[in-house]
Amino acid sequence: MSSDIVLVYPRTGFDIKTVSLELPLAVLAAATFVDRDGYKVKIIDQRMDPDWEKTLRSELKNGTLFVGLSSITGDQIHYCLDAAKIIREVNPDLPIVWGGIHPTLLPIQTVESEYVDLVVKGEGEQPLLDIANILNKGENGQKLKDIRGVTAKVDGKIYNNPEAPNLNVEELPFLPYHLLDMKEYIKAFGGAVSFLASRGCPFQCTYCCNPFLSQRRWRMM
Repeated sequence: MSSDIVLVYPRTGFDIKTVSLELPLAVLAAATFVDRDGYKVKIIDQRMDPDWEKTLRSELKNGTLFVGLSSITGDQIHYCLDAAKIIREVNPDLPIVWGGIHPTLLPIQTVESEYVDLVVKGEGEQPLLDIANILNKGENGQKLKDIRGVTAKVDGKIYNNPEAPNLNVEELPFLPYHLLDMKEYIKAFGGAVSFLASRGCPFQCTYCCNPFLSQRRWRMM
């Protein structure tokens, strides 16, 4: 049985499984709302699954609403593109949604790619749920172009919508750890597990993207 939503966390280019691998918190957080609302979500972690290509192909069957990819700037873009090319090959009409730091900083440049249909900017929980609800109802792409926090490419035209408002971190559900094989991550991370305790950053480091992403706000959960 295929999943409603497939989320891919790419390799970074310097992954050493026998040393340590943190949880893919970006896609885990993004899955929170859709999982809460009953969508079947599959997370594919390229770092942990040596057969991730086979796993991805097996998930791309009738019923999948979209595939989400998360990327920072750098090698992860390359590994996301590896996944996106498989998606286009198996199901050319399946929407491909990119999120993460790089697409958030450069949404228009990102969505111009033939391997991108939608970009989620910033916190992805609500925009991903909006995308899932629209596609689940069988509505056409015109609805997708109006989602806050999304840059959409519909019929060749790009729609760059305003960012979605920050979420109230005190009302967020727990991360859906059940979507992962936690034993494997705990073993790979030396018996520990990472979690999200806050969002944003109050500092102004010139080399960092956080001042732009969080507007220098720190929100403790």
